[in-house]
Amino acid sequence: MQIFLIGFMGSGKSYWAGKLSKEMGIPWLDLDREIERKQGRTIREIFSAQGEEYFRQLEADMLRSVSRDRHEGTTRFSSIVATGGGAPCFHDNMEWMNQHGITVWLNPSIDELEARLRPERAHRPLLQSLSDNGLKDFIKSKIDERQEFYSMAKLELKNTNIAVPAFINLILHAQKPD
Repeated sequence: MQIFLIGFMGSGKSYWAGKLSKEMGIPWLDLDREIERKQGRTIREIFSAQGEEYFRQLEADMLRSVSRDRHEGTTRFSSIVATGGGAPCFHDNMEWMNQHGITVWLNPSIDELEARLRPERAHRPLLQSLSDNGLKDFIKSKIDERQEFYSMAKLELKNTNIAVPAFINLILHAQKPD
């Protein structure tokens, strides 16, 4: 069974995957980085050359290939997967993740996301052209758009300033949806 970290860009998915991995002694991966590694090009280059639909199919295929249960039938976690922000919204990925592990929605406030993303705009293609006001509007709009998928997560964590042992305890007490 896997732990799937979902949420908007800047929510801390890769950060928490690394922390949880170290504490729990299980491997983790960033789905976007894995796609880039296997494709030999950036997400931006994939979007530009083949479009979003092609990327979303790659993402769904990669999610399923890297998330094979290595401990089928046990409650032991075999890996942590930090997904891309849009991954839960396509190709029934959210349903699939809920069937194969524990989904955790990292959901900090819009103000917190804005503060984290403002200095990163140059490195995030979707944000490069946005003004400060435009950034906040973009975040709110995208989260509203993705809410129905994110809210399917087994566990929602609004306070991402939690201690690692407390976070692990929440995960251990979450149960897979029926």
